[in-house]
Amino acid sequence: MIQKSLVKRAFEELNELMEQQVEGIDPLLLWYGCPIARWDNADKKRVFAHTNHIQGVVCVTERLDLLQTPFVYGILAHEFGHELAIQILDDDSEKGADTAALSYLGLPIHYGTEMRLQYLEQKEIKKLQGI
Repeated sequence: MIQKSLVKRAFEELNELMEQQVEGIDPLLLWYGCPIARWDNADKKRVFAHTNHIQGVVCVTERLDLLQTPFVYGILAHEFGHELAIQILDDDSEKGADTAALSYLGLPIHYGTEMRLQYLEQKEIKKLQGI
């Protein structure tokens, strides 16, 4: 049996949470391997994910699979926050994304490492996983 990647599992769990907690927002789609995500960030170390070039789609690069679990969840939760912030708050800012993730999904986004990567604490990940 082939196991789903961490990125795909985390994405599905975040979609399920959003469906439970936010009315009127369609589930998001995942574009794994989006070339635009790679090109947009080619000169940066942070080549993991983005939103906003197609509404309702979170684009990720293959590099996201190389990160540890808390960072995968944090980056994806932040991207979900972008979609919520844009659709509900008309706010396309980084702060708006973090605010929306907390307000609508109950997920506080934390920042760590020298690259300031988003992450979720273990207790939030366990909640998402239903543990």
